[in-house]
Amino acid sequence: VPFIDYLEKVNQIASERVRFIPQYADEQTDIQDDKAIIKNKAKNNFVFTGNIGLVQDIETIVNAVAALKKRGVQSTAIRIHLDGAGSPLHAIKDMVLKMALTDYIIFYGRQPSSHMAYFYKEADACLLTLKNENMIGATIPAKLQGYMAAHKPVIAAIDGDAKRVIMESKCGFQTTASDAQGLADILLNFMKLTGPERDELGENGYNYFEKYFTKQRFMMDTE
Repeated sequence: VPFIDYLEKVNQIASERVRFIPQYADEQTDIQDDKAIIKNKAKNNFVFTGNIGLVQDIETIVNAVAALKKRGVQSTAIRIHLDGAGSPLHAIKDMVLKMALTDYIIFYGRQPSSHMAYFYKEADACLLTLKNENMIGATIPAKLQGYMAAHKPVIAAIDGDAKRVIMESKCGFQTTASDAQGLADILLNFMKLTGPERDELGENGYNYFEKYFTKQRFMMDTE
């Protein structure tokens, strides 16, 4: 586990004194009506949820979409739905505007947790990006467990333990942190998958979630 290695090397904490207990997630399946949260759906809809901060590296998502546009991918084929807020949001919106990507990327602001199930319901896959400029990049963002709990494939540009989890669980595609061209490639690869192939990725993730990331497992590990 990279973060345990960090504690051992930097803080001189022996690895045998450290216990790895991953954060759990709740299943987001409570849909009580047919309200439409996601607007302007395309053939392929990718969702990013949660905090939009400096380390979340949304710029890599924007640059990946710009690369797809240059390759001739139309906005009717792919749309990114960003749920969240944070200090870089205004600059990211300006970036999208200047790159003429407003038809490809939609911002929803910070949504209540009760809306998450609606976002997941409409998502073909969920996006995960995280910079690797410090040890935060070696951690597992909580949204990964949420995506897996929702039975959704994960498309990620990330390093560290999150990349390991995606590879082990076979729940999606991953490339190196901040690799916009690599992210564009795996988005295209995902878009070529059949419905059953996408479902298999989502179920792989859910099975891994049930094995490692449930609240019950967390409570057992902390006893």
